[in-house]
Amino acid sequence: MTNLVSRWTLDIVFGIYLTLLVSALVVFADAPTPVRAGVVLPFLTFVPGYGLIAALYPERRTDSDRKNEAQTSPSASVASGGIISTAERAALTPIASAALVGSVVLVLEFTPFGLEPLPILGSIAVATCTCFLVAFGRRAQLPPEQRGGVAVAPAFDHLKSQFVVTASSPFGFESDGATNHRHVVLNLLVVVALVAVVVSAGTLVVSETAGQEFTEFYLVGENETGAYTVNSVPQNFTVGESRSVVVTLTNQEGEPHNYTVISKYQRVNRTPNEAQVVSERRLGTFEEDVAPGETARIRHRLEPNQPATNARVVYLLYTGDPPTNPTRANADQSLRLWISVRGN
Repeated sequence: MTNLVSRWTLDIVFGIYLTLLVSALVVFADAPTPVRAGVVLPFLTFVPGYGLIAALYPERRTDSDRKNEAQTSPSASVASGGIISTAERAALTPIASAALVGSVVLVLEFTPFGLEPLPILGSIAVATCTCFLVAFGRRAQLPPEQRGGVAVAPAFDHLKSQFVVTASSPFGFESDGATNHRHVVLNLLVVVALVAVVVSAGTLVVSETAGQEFTEFYLVGENETGAYTVNSVPQNFTVGESRSVVVTLTNQEGEPHNYTVISKYQRVNRTPNEAQVVSERRLGTFEEDVAPGETARIRHRLEPNQPATNARVVYLLYTGDPPTNPTRANADQSLRLWISVRGN
């Protein structure tokens, strides 16, 4: 009884463990992109599909099943949604992975999360673990001798013995000993096309999560309720009027940083093709030490002393010490606030 229990739960436990391990590696480990790709892409190609197939086909083939299949078409079990062979599971796994991963990506595209790497990976992980849990529940309802699972050596030997491609099997496995090369090519093309979907999603996860270190730099204003919003940034002034702009920094770099923000007031000659700076003066310099994941807000009071129609305030961000001549060209990031100043 112990062997039966371990056999029919081994692949489920390993699948859930692998899903959580890969998710943790992508989210928390500071691994280089090639390492992430080497882990994520094989995972997405096989594990979600294996979980889905395990949930759809919880039974394993017995000797009596094989005798019955010898008298019928090899595709009958798949078409009826009943019992499938180890070789058929192996063929269906990457196809099921492509279907599951593609469905998750399609759904996320119409949600507020969008096609961001962490929501994609998290949703795929949840869907995969759900499939494994469904497989566990369905297997548990079957008699012990009928529960699917993995007996590694017999499964491998059976897979080798069946991996002969023929026209009579929709997945290209031996039925009468003959081989049809046209079906080999077609089957491989289908699998490659579907796996490409998985690889695309995996590449999105790997490449974007590998480049998630950045600094958020933007302007907000404070509204009547004290909330910071972009719509509350002041743009219309009267000479002598003092209003505040809140320069916001969020450190997403993964380590502490010392930031320097330099503000400049510029008079600009605007044309349809460019904005030429006529004059400028430095308004202030601000320094902030920001821990990883923390946000710093710099309240900057603006008080124009003369009317202006083509004027702007420029904020230049530097990590560490700024250069002697700070400009938009040498800044790490820059912001522009166009303002209009009326006379009294």
